[in-house]
Amino acid sequence: MKKCLVALIFLLLTFTPCAWGNSFTLATWGLNLNGDVYFGVYGDPTVYFGPSAIPTSLPANINVSLFDFNTGLGTITMEFTSPGTYNVLGFFDLDGVPWDTDLGGEVGTPPPGLSWEIGEPYNSTIADDFWNSALLNLNLAGGGEHRDISLALGLDFEVLSETAHLHFYLSPNAPGGFYLSQTGSQGEQAYFSADVQYGEAVIPEPATLVLLGSGLLGLGARFRRK
Repeated sequence: MKKCLVALIFLLLTFTPCAWGNSFTLATWGLNLNGDVYFGVYGDPTVYFGPSAIPTSLPANINVSLFDFNTGLGTITMEFTSPGTYNVLGFFDLDGVPWDTDLGGEVGTPPPGLSWEIGEPYNSTIADDFWNSALLNLNLAGGGEHRDISLALGLDFEVLSETAHLHFYLSPNAPGGFYLSQTGSQGEQAYFSADVQYGEAVIPEPATLVLLGSGLLGLGARFRRK
């Protein structure tokens, strides 16, 4: 069973289109919620669950409306209201052009409760480690070598009384704090970060705040010219 995700990823990659231009293509992705694994492929709305790859739907507490399943960029938000401890991981295999010439790196110091791993999706242990909820906090595709890169982050957190919102951010713009990066040979850039926020209000990703602030400044300038 430990090799199931690796085999499935390899099979799915066989039928995955290559990326074109200066943006990534999402080859495969996965979410692990306290041991329940959901995964899918490029541009396909079908979600698979567990080692037997049963087509299903994502749980209602997972919002993917701001995530692009073609490019692999955007934000995935999960809401947790039931008290308890949670372990949630995200796995994303983005392909540049060619698909095996990317670089992966980590920036900053991970906060308590956050784990990470970078590795080749089916030629290292990253898929098994994601499946088993045990990321190694290692860059298995380091050394400055161009490879097929996949990124994984995990968060351990507790819900007491306040609602928790977990976010996985994949952005072409570098965030603050700790994040993973992927650079393609054609100038493609992707940055993977995550956080947990408590309370009912969900704070936008820092990059979104910058865009919102720029828009507000533009409106202000427009009114001043009038």
